[in-house]
Amino acid sequence: MKFLAITLIVHRPDPITGVQKPTHDRFREVLDNALLAEELGFDGFGVGEREALALYRPIFESTLAFQKQFGLPVVFESVEDFVERSSALIGSPQQIVDKVHRYHEQFGHTVLHVHADASGLTRARHRASLELFQSEAAPVLRRQIPDPPFTWGPVRPVTEEEPAHV
Repeated sequence: MKFLAITLIVHRPDPITGVQKPTHDRFREVLDNALLAEELGFDGFGVGEREALALYRPIFESTLAFQKQFGLPVVFESVEDFVERSSALIGSPQQIVDKVHRYHEQFGHTVLHVHADASGLTRARHRASLELFQSEAAPVLRRQIPDPPFTWGPVRPVTEEEPAHV
């Protein structure tokens, strides 16, 4: 199984402080997260927890208030429902392993995108969360959900007569 850290580069006020970061600060944060993902041994980084409920609840509630304030659709009314029914990986390493297994049984995926945005966590807490995932959940999942027995690449090689489509 491969693990990719991912960011959506959300451009809205911080869910805790309400402060809107300037674009250049947000891009600097994305680059810092990419370097952190590489340093921690993630298999890739894409642009596109423990003590979990106590830690994540204020972030969730702030996001929920933001959604309601602007009349956005609310899918999850509580942090417990969000953790249970969404694809968010919030919980102990074993809870994360169990959730990924449930998704793998349904979808058969072997690549997992791990949210790399801090989403209101302090830098130290964010790093600790990613380190915990890489040290305790990822090794178990790599052992239990192996990569497919084929190499990654084009389905069929491109011949000289047939140009590659980009």
